[in-house]
Amino acid sequence: MRVGIFSARPDVLAWQMRTLKDFNQTACMDIDFASFGDLKSLFRSMTESPFDILLFDTEQVESLQETLVRITQVQPYCILSLLSDSEQYAVMGYSVHASAYWVLPMDETGYLSSLAALIHDIPHRMERYLSIKVNGVWSRIDICSITYLESAGHTLIFHLHDGREFRMTANFRDYQLSLDSSDSLLRCHKSFVVNLSYVRDWQMDSFLLKDGTSINISRPYWQAARSAYARFVTVTQDETSPRTPRGSDGEEVSK
Repeated sequence: MRVGIFSARPDVLAWQMRTLKDFNQTACMDIDFASFGDLKSLFRSMTESPFDILLFDTEQVESLQETLVRITQVQPYCILSLLSDSEQYAVMGYSVHASAYWVLPMDETGYLSSLAALIHDIPHRMERYLSIKVNGVWSRIDICSITYLESAGHTLIFHLHDGREFRMTANFRDYQLSLDSSDSLLRCHKSFVVNLSYVRDWQMDSFLLKDGTSINISRPYWQAARSAYARFVTVTQDETSPRTPRGSDGEEVSK
């Protein structure tokens, strides 16, 4: 998890980093905190790697609204929290879909409690989206739109159900946490991750997708792939099958 902290005020930035350092040592989470005292370095970092959360101090920032709009354009799915000395920018925060608006000063307990609430929402977002870099800008793709992922050398190819493809320099290790937390994405080959929602049939050594694409299943992944597919089909059928009405005694109710 990557958290960015921006403030043009050195004392506020130092207080946040000191507080967050203590939090990171006691929390059972792998959190990478990065601090920025100027907008140039902040935007440079955002184009290199996405933030899951950005804590942004609105004080002493020129062209604040334009800056916030640019942030949401560069990283549209980042959880944005605004910090200010007053509530004067609360409406602006609403207009850029900020997830939180904190009025300073805050005591350490209140600050960390508010941050913990933001962090709590991260796993739910990770289950649904994968972050990708397109034309130098980080964005996120809804997992539901991905049919499969393909690794080709140092390039990762995202194949979407509408026929589009996105390529970026990455490998499956960069997405391991998302792959582990997803119910539908399955690694079935050193070069392929398939979205089980788009699988039409299981064959001995491949998955046949609904669009006719065949995805190979390699021997090291065969047993795990077979079990995962069977489990996914069973759960899907249970969720879509009509339920028979039952009475208080548990017996089926005749129509």
